[in-house]
Amino acid sequence: MVEDLSALVTALSGLVSTLQKQRTSTASVQEILQTQAITFDGFDESVENFESYSQRLEHFFELRGLHKNDKETSDAKVMVLINCLGIRHKFLSRVQQPGESISTFVAGVKELIKNCEFKTECREKEPPFFTCSKSVIDMLLRAQFIRGLQDSSIR
Repeated sequence: MVEDLSALVTALSGLVSTLQKQRTSTASVQEILQTQAITFDGFDESVENFESYSQRLEHFFELRGLHKNDKETSDAKVMVLINCLGIRHKFLSRVQQPGESISTFVAGVKELIKNCEFKTECREKEPPFFTCSKSVIDMLLRAQFIRGLQDSSIR
């Protein structure tokens, strides 16, 4: 019985040691960014105040392993924010190019919006009625399609 307990303690000690090594061996920021899907909802003042957003952003960075204060981590934080804003900027800047067909333009706009992380929640007015009837993605797609068309007679 003592031998069994001793073997169990040894096995548990080995497991604890292994877990500690895994926890202390940190992946580089580049590995974290490459292996995890980075998504983060942007600031919306109608949903939250800036202090809440800032706190949510810090929690997001901690969950992604970006909680250190070194240069590499700071650069990675900036990259996360730039990626989110950059993707949205590309979508909002997309216009039909000279000679580009409407179907190609529409396909390009739809492809760009996939990673923009535009989200909204409908709020109940009085059941079963809601204050929004269409998704924000549909509204933005339609607006960008109209705005980006070259032919003003079609617009």
